[in-house]
Amino acid sequence: MKKILISLSFIVIFISASAQSTIPNRGFEEWESATEAVSWTSSFNGMIMGMIPVNYVGGVRSDDAHSGSYAMKLQRQTITFGVNSIDIPGICQLGEFNIDSIMALIMSGGTDLDLDRIVDGGAPFTEIPFNVKAWIKFIPEGGIVDTMRCHVFLIKHNDVLGNVIVAEGDFTTTESIEEYTEITIPIEVIVPDETPDFINIVFSSATSYNCGKGYVFIDDVSAETPLGITKINKTNFSIYPNPTQNFIIVQKNDNATFNIEFYDLQGKKVWEKSNCLPEEKIFFNNLAKGTYLVKLTQDSNSSFQKLVIE
Repeated sequence: MKKILISLSFIVIFISASAQSTIPNRGFEEWESATEAVSWTSSFNGMIMGMIPVNYVGGVRSDDAHSGSYAMKLQRQTITFGVNSIDIPGICQLGEFNIDSIMALIMSGGTDLDLDRIVDGGAPFTEIPFNVKAWIKFIPEGGIVDTMRCHVFLIKHNDVLGNVIVAEGDFTTTESIEEYTEITIPIEVIVPDETPDFINIVFSSATSYNCGKGYVFIDDVSAETPLGITKINKTNFSIYPNPTQNFIIVQKNDNATFNIEFYDLQGKKVWEKSNCLPEEKIFFNNLAKGTYLVKLTQDSNSSFQKLVIE
């Protein structure tokens, strides 16, 4: 009866947490208009010095999709103000543009996109994922070297400090990607022992202003989280005893060494050990009772299993 109650409790936890740990409109199938994807922001309008209007549309709906009917297509936008103009790369994100910061950067003559300053907020998200993935195509303008970028922010709101980045990840490439290819952005914790409130995933067709006329197509964005792994990878290893108290033994089909990591259900790494051996008694201390995700890595390949500590 005790085991049944534990299982039911875990299912309830899984359902409630997953509701706050999914990427909204991840396949870009929902659109309010041809330039406004539901839950994503790729446009803004504002005023320079309170009198010069500025309009920007960096992303549009495309039927060139990896799956489903639609994808997001990013493209450079030329903004004209008075007799001046500037080329801004196509950008889409789960948060909002900080228009004042964008205008200040443009007026100061800056060339690099400072994402920490020009974007803010995001979608509700209460786990730190292992990584974020997306299927993309990147077609830079011929003869011009631009850097396509995807940056992930995990954000915690603080009443005193405002929004604080507690984890993040980054992907860049200058290479043309003419067919849909899956990219993976590993997430690194910056502030330990914090649970995020929001996630912002920012895609950009370049990392600087006055860029080339390149295009980025984005589809099927996902986050791999502890609670999101409902089907454990088929693996060549098993762990026992499970449940356990302070040790496990790993059984594998070969004798190669491996690295092992424990994550709690908020996605926080709580314990790790390198160069482990099969059939070795692996001890861990000071871990609270509960359910953990065990990540085993060998030769850059990773698999997961769930473990209960009693």
